[in-house]
Amino acid sequence: MSRHWSFIVCDKKFFYPFALLLLTAGVAASLYFKDPIHFTRAGNFIIGTGVWMSMRSTLREGINRHKDLADSSPTVLGTNQVNSNFFNQIAFSIGDAQLQVHGFILVIIGSIFGSLGDIILKLILPSIFHA
Repeated sequence: MSRHWSFIVCDKKFFYPFALLLLTAGVAASLYFKDPIHFTRAGNFIIGTGVWMSMRSTLREGINRHKDLADSSPTVLGTNQVNSNFFNQIAFSIGDAQLQVHGFILVIIGSIFGSLGDIILKLILPSIFHA
């Protein structure tokens, strides 16, 4: 069974490095422009990626309203064949729940840097960012 594209796009092993890349870009922009506000903007982008990860289960719930009812059985109706779509939906819902937790973690991390990022940079690098 191949993984659905949405598992790959929203996989935590891609989003956490992406969040670190955003934070690094925020620090670099802050140092270049000598303005700590750019670091807080990076935190806001991390909030957006966390919300995107945590929205998957909500979006799939909306999609499932229009699903084929034949996929509600573990076997294909009228036969003894295994219904792979039924089991794929179970796997997707488990993956959605796990990614929702990681999305909320990214929202919390992004909120910390989005609201306190400039203060953090001013405390760490007071010679560059004058209070």
